[in-house]
Amino acid sequence: MTTSFSRRSVLGGAAGGMVAVGVGAGLDAADAATHHGSLPHSVDVVVVGGGLSGLTAARRLHAKGHSVLVLEARDRVGGRILNHKLRDGSVIESGGAFIGPTQDRIAALAKELKVKTFKEYTAGKSVYVAGGKVQTFNGTVPTTQLGLLAPDALLLQNRIDNLAAQIDVNAPWKHAKAAEWDKLTLHEWIVDNAVDDGVVDVIGSWTQPGFGADPHELSLLFVLWYVACSGNASNKGTFERNADTADGAQESRFVGGSQRIPLAIAKRLGHRVALNAAVHKIVQKKGHVYVHSARGAVRAKRVIVAAPPRSSATSTSPRTCRCGASNC
Repeated sequence: MTTSFSRRSVLGGAAGGMVAVGVGAGLDAADAATHHGSLPHSVDVVVVGGGLSGLTAARRLHAKGHSVLVLEARDRVGGRILNHKLRDGSVIESGGAFIGPTQDRIAALAKELKVKTFKEYTAGKSVYVAGGKVQTFNGTVPTTQLGLLAPDALLLQNRIDNLAAQIDVNAPWKHAKAAEWDKLTLHEWIVDNAVDDGVVDVIGSWTQPGFGADPHELSLLFVLWYVACSGNASNKGTFERNADTADGAQESRFVGGSQRIPLAIAKRLGHRVALNAAVHKIVQKKGHVYVHSARGAVRAKRVIVAAPPRSSATSTSPRTCRCGASNC
């Protein structure tokens, strides 16, 4: 059984970030042997994708004594976590940047890797511009009178919180209305429930930086699940916790940039991370999985595909899973 991957799709979106940062982002922190040299003939597990998920999976497997190899298409690790160095030598993030109070696992990982955090700048008021009107406010949404938008936005925010509280973050599809909500866009839901349709723009000021999308591009179910995931074992996820800076998901940033975390993991894994190794085919054969990459093929017992959906291809065969192996 075989699953094919398009090299273009695997590398899609990488060029822009690599032009700005490339190896200069601190890849020297990872073992230089990851760029060149022969790949091992076989390992216990191959991990496709050198983002935070793939590196974390490889790290745990290695800690348990399994031989592991991470195959990353780009010439850097980190995936959607990317540092950008400015001319004066300081660093800003071109990808994921923030950490908040309920993000316990990444906080623990950062502490273990000795990557410190600092509080995001929050002094002053926020500015909201719509229809030629400028409004300053404190908090998540405009709270002074701007037609009906302020109270309307707050009511919708509370409704989102109540619906998100019903979502099982591990299985959102099990909700009784999952199919209905998944067919409904956030925009459609807002229009159906708001007094003033202009509140779409207010909610859009949250979805654009948070999701990189407008309300009409987002499934209601996905948004509710995303909000639900803003909590932890002790706190329910809420719109405020997801969107806020102080006491919210954007409360702090990492000293030296968030990419320091995947770089530190890659450094510890060393030669177990192979860069410039785009995977184009995974084949299951005689009890093993053969992973074919730009730097050669590797045999493994298991495969973990830790790449975004758009970077992965789904086989047309109903007997083959996304990564091309029933034992992945």
